[in-house]
Amino acid sequence: MKLRSFLILVFLPLLFVLASCSLIKGQLSHKQTSSSSGLKHAMSTSQLIDKMDKANQKLTSMKMKADFATYEESDSPVSSQDMTASLIYKKGTGDLVKGKASFDSLKEGKKSFEEIVMPGGSNNPVYSRQSETGTWEKMVAEDEEGDYYIRPDYFKVWKVLSEMADDLKVKEDSQYYTLTLTSQNTDLLGLFKEQFNLELSNLDQLELDKSLTVKVNKKTFYMEKFDLGFKYDGDRGKIKLLIHLKYFSLNKVDKNAIKVPSDI
Repeated sequence: MKLRSFLILVFLPLLFVLASCSLIKGQLSHKQTSSSSGLKHAMSTSQLIDKMDKANQKLTSMKMKADFATYEESDSPVSSQDMTASLIYKKGTGDLVKGKASFDSLKEGKKSFEEIVMPGGSNNPVYSRQSETGTWEKMVAEDEEGDYYIRPDYFKVWKVLSEMADDLKVKEDSQYYTLTLTSQNTDLLGLFKEQFNLELSNLDQLELDKSLTVKVNKKTFYMEKFDLGFKYDGDRGKIKLLIHLKYFSLNKVDKNAIKVPSDI
């Protein structure tokens, strides 16, 4: 028996709006502890979050890949979306000033494609098309106060993580600090609802098996990988939702490469 539609991902991972919005950078008050023993201590969660906060103040650009998939009774997704994006931010604010993205979607057996360019400029225009050779459509904000934003957004995902220090533990290897959950009681659905458009019905979030893994580069302290998962397998059915985000080319994206499409 299938239990349909109790965990819903509305596939709008990239949203652009031509209206005023504010992206608030997380402010942290964690204090790092020191030792006079000369011994090297493992990084605590609060120490890592402090270092990430300082690093993110200098982050101005990135490339991103996002994969979303929902599974029911089989190993084939019933809905999915793959997105790639290049994004330019204002230093120290988390404000998106330019970007471009494309995404391929599967929903109810139907495939779709969309490409979006946000080149900046007067009234923050947005250009979009529904195929790789399709005609571009242009939209502009009603006034100069209109801002771009996306979901999921690196800085807003980071803000949620920065407020979860008590719910996360950290381990390290030669390349990454890895953050994972300390308890299944953490309401990941509620915490990340806005960024991933998640809704739950017919079940309590405590009935879900939840997973969260965040990879932080040990040299830069930038978040490079984010994996979020929800799973239910019980007497009312079976469903699984997986979200994978990957960030790369951090601070290395050429802002001049994001411009008004030449074939408009």
